[in-house]
Order: sequence, then structure tokens, then C-alpha cells
Amino acid sequence: MVKRFIAMTLAEVMVTFVILGVVVALVAPGLKKYKDKQTIAVQLKSGYATLNKALDMAMASDIDLDIGKIDGNSLFLNYMIPNMNIQKKCSSANMSECIPDSAQNLPFTPSNAVILASGFTIANNARDFLIDANGTKNPNMGDVDIYHYKLAKKNALADISSDEDSTDSDSSADVDNDATWQFVPVGKAKEIIENGWKIKHF
Repeated sequence: MVKRFIAMTLAEVMVTFVILGVVVALVAPGLKKYKDKQTIAVQLKSGYATLNKALDMAMASDIDLDIGKIDGNSLFLNYMIPNMNIQKKCSSANMSECIPDSAQNLPFTPSNAVILASGFTIANNARDFLIDANGTKNPNMGDVDIYHYKLAKKNALADISSDEDSTDSDSSADVDNDATWQFVPVGKAKEIIENGWKIKHF
């Protein structure tokens, strides 16, 4: 009885490798984009938790702190930042070291910012805040790696759903002082949370 061996010719092996190469070339960019979106979402979640934790710690450390009567910039600089693990602090004079000048589609111009040890940036102007999920790394674009949050009363502004230039949002201070203060996601930031911390808009 003669044994027969089935084997591929060199040409068939080469064709197989070419097909595999084409498949990898088509799939790889999609996988990278998916991974990048997952990384941004994780950092945003961490940044959002950091914002709320710093606010909670500020209120716990000073029971007389009336957020409705304090300027948002003072709140961030004097009460919240001391409760954050920061690597770098920026003001309007050196903002490009925290939020690059090349950043696009920002809903407002930041006046204060910090880069945290975990790699993301938090910036503010009055009661408007930004989280840049990957710090100074590209793409530095609003609603891509930079998202907008607003410090507001839970019962007053929880339905904010669109980006609006409102750096004078300290006017929200005249609403019920008994309400809980929180960081309300604006626009796409809200959509990400509603999607279970998944980015689906790009």
C-alpha cells in the first residue's frame, strides 16, 4: 500500500500569506481605533471619578464650604486640586503645557489646568471643566479625547445635554442651596456615560 502525502505547493503557500496580509491590513486599523476608544473611555471614567471625589473631599474637609457662593476657579484651585495627585499645574500663562495650543473644538478657554499622575488632564474656567483623556498627546480635539463637564446642582442642571459656551455659569449659584453638587456631563460626554462608558460617536 502506497502512502500519499498531501502538501501545499510553494505557490499556494505564497497565495495564503498574501490573503492573510490583506486581511490583517484591513482589520488592523479598525482594531487600533477600537482600542484607542476603549483607552479614552477608561481614562474619562477615571477623570470623572477624580473630579467628583475631589469635590466630595473638599466638602468633607470644610463643612462651611458653600459651593453656591464661591467662584468656580477658586473652588478648583483652593479646594479640589489639593485632593488630586497632580504632576503639573498650569494657569493661563503656561496653559499650553497642559492643554496644547493646537487643541481644537474646545467649548471654552481654560484658565486653570492640572496634569494628573495617571496621565489625563483636568482644566476649568468657572464652573465649566474639561477632561483630556490622554493629556497632551494627540489628537487634542473636543469630543474625541477632550470632553466637557459642568459643575451644577443635581436638581437644577442635570439635563444639560449640549455644549454651550457658558464660562459665566457661576450664575447657577442662585438655585436651591440644599441640592447636591455634581459634575454633569455635557454633549458627547453625556452620551458616553449613557452608553455604559463606551464611545460610539467616532
